[in-house]
Amino acid sequence: MISRRKVALISVLAVSLFIPFISGRTAQEQKPEPKQEQKQKQKKEPKKPRAIRVLFIGGSNTYYNNLPEILAKLAQAGGAGAVETGMVALSGWGLKDHWQKGDAHRVMRDSDWNFIVLEDESLLGKDANPEGKPGGGPVEAFRTYARNFTQSVLDVGAVPFFCLTWAPKNAPEEQAALNSAYFGVAKEVEAKVAPVGIAWADVRERHPEIELYAADGAHPAPAGSYLAACSIYAAIFGRNPEGLPAKIGGRPVNPETGKVESDKPQVLMDLPPAQARVLQQAAWAAKKLLDKNRGYLDVSRGQAR
Repeated sequence: MISRRKVALISVLAVSLFIPFISGRTAQEQKPEPKQEQKQKQKKEPKKPRAIRVLFIGGSNTYYNNLPEILAKLAQAGGAGAVETGMVALSGWGLKDHWQKGDAHRVMRDSDWNFIVLEDESLLGKDANPEGKPGGGPVEAFRTYARNFTQSVLDVGAVPFFCLTWAPKNAPEEQAALNSAYFGVAKEVEAKVAPVGIAWADVRERHPEIELYAADGAHPAPAGSYLAACSIYAAIFGRNPEGLPAKIGGRPVNPETGKVESDKPQVLMDLPPAQARVLQQAAWAAKKLLDKNRGYLDVSRGQAR
């Protein structure tokens, strides 16, 4: 008969032999990950910041010199972050045309835009009716479709910006009518304004040696598009454009068709640094003027600058 002492000894031996077996299996099943895999998990690739997306809807003033591309390059250089732009622009088209036909509605809906810049034709000022009386012609049409577009922009979750355009070279007096039309409707619908026309008038008065107009006296020369881009940059991002590059490269646009000619970047403009500084300062001064007046000019008093 086996004594209790022997039984206890056998049990201890059995357990001691079994435990290493279990421990070995557990160690194999829980084999530590290689150090390289651990480092990869620890060093996760940082998420790229989401690009700010800006859509332009307008006419030939928008596609001349590829204004959207200039804005994107200025924003990148100014530290505002990556900017992606889109453009729906046809020669002679105003907001009424874009509302009634074309691709503007589809493009607005199909992408996630942060800002949508709305530009009507500069000839709006020719037959302006500042009082907004019935039968105001182009101005009344502008107001109607500016209201419509503002609501559509808000419906897709974007911020509406009106691009206040400039008077023709041979009719600077039309700027007051443009100011009245744009600021009047913008204030009514609580949209924002990029005061390009105000900066433009300021440069024309103070620095007539800078040619803002193309040969036709209506469309922008490279300096004019640069001034417009600086004004929109200041309005959207709230940043002073002074010190931004004066040489901008990007995709060229055919001024006859409004289509991008090539994906190969070319020099869109190469302005003298002193000239670029004047344009930057004018754009910032126009933005500060609007800030001083809570975003709008008191057009009822004919305030122009």
